[in-house]
Amino acid sequence: MITTLMKQAVIALNEGKRVGEVADICKTSTAQIKKWTEMPEFKKERYLDMTERFGSLAGEALETLRQVMNDKDARGADRIKASTEILNRAGFIVQQSVNFTITDTERSGEFKMSLEEIQSMREDIKRLTESRDITPEEQFQIAEDFTREKLEEEAECMDG
Repeated sequence: MITTLMKQAVIALNEGKRVGEVADICKTSTAQIKKWTEMPEFKKERYLDMTERFGSLAGEALETLRQVMNDKDARGADRIKASTEILNRAGFIVQQSVNFTITDTERSGEFKMSLEEIQSMREDIKRLTESRDITPEEQFQIAEDFTREKLEEEAECMDG
């Protein structure tokens, strides 16, 4: 069981204080603090406290990504990266496989791309867009066109 004093030590340690400082704050010995840090319930409490701290920053982090994504003066690669991070965090990109649906007047089909294929496509897009002196809008258009071409190639492979 975690005591109030142990909880105080958890908070101090998670704020980056040294064991000696934590001992002073808790009015106990460094040996006692070290003993606590080895206890499974103390470790669990530290983890839960840290998770709560990181969780409280999630909104700010998302807002920062949103600002970069929408910043017309930011490099296109930075905007794409921010957009990708937002999608990743929302669970839209990083999966074992991703389903895509291709629909046009001649055919419709569905197929899967592996995570490795998606990552390879991202790298190709990055190479295409970073090596050029173009506007962010042009970079997004290149990325969109490239992705569409790859998806159409995959659909054709499935058809034939």
